[in-house]
Amino acid sequence: RGQRRRIGRLSWRRPVQIEQRVFHGQPSAGVDLAFLRELAPQLVLAFGSPGWLKALAGPLAVAAPGAILAGCSTAGEVANSGVSDDALVVTAVAFERVRLSASVTRLVGMDDSEDAGRRLAAALPRDGLGAVLLLSQGVQVNGSALIQGLSATLGRVPISGGLAGDANFQQTWVLTPEGLSNDQLLAVGLYGDALQFDFGSYGGWVPFGPA
Repeated sequence: RGQRRRIGRLSWRRPVQIEQRVFHGQPSAGVDLAFLRELAPQLVLAFGSPGWLKALAGPLAVAAPGAILAGCSTAGEVANSGVSDDALVVTAVAFERVRLSASVTRLVGMDDSEDAGRRLAAALPRDGLGAVLLLSQGVQVNGSALIQGLSATLGRVPISGGLAGDANFQQTWVLTPEGLSNDQLLAVGLYGDALQFDFGSYGGWVPFGPA
């Protein structure tokens, strides 16, 4: 059953609406996705077990026909409500003043990683590009080379995202506007003057035991 989570609406200077559901139990294509039709999002993020992704890839596309679908398999799911296993976290985002564009490419092998990054970047319109969300399969890919290929074309445009996971270290999946695949990579470009991109980093340690 999905759990309704309204994460919130940001200030009028950065208008965005976000809705999140977490689906547990046996994967099923019959779960309630009415919240997607009500919100009419431009972006739908789905992260979870391969079983759930396979069950809902089609229904998500039907429930949010105007949205870019982006997601991947995981080795554990993190949501606003906590951490789960063998679940699916679906987050729908509706922007008022941010535009989106997606590019998809097939990875033909680990040696293709840098060129794949260049292909993804070249397919994204550059005018007004403020940030890029990157999702990649996580088994036969060189992540550093992939980022290098993107950065060589995009310059200083911020890139976030990551590699798909698999608790068994066998096969990973990426959800794109073209469907669910184990060899495709996805880049989502975010555009517009209203877009604000921030990040944070924290490091350190806490002592324990006898000094």
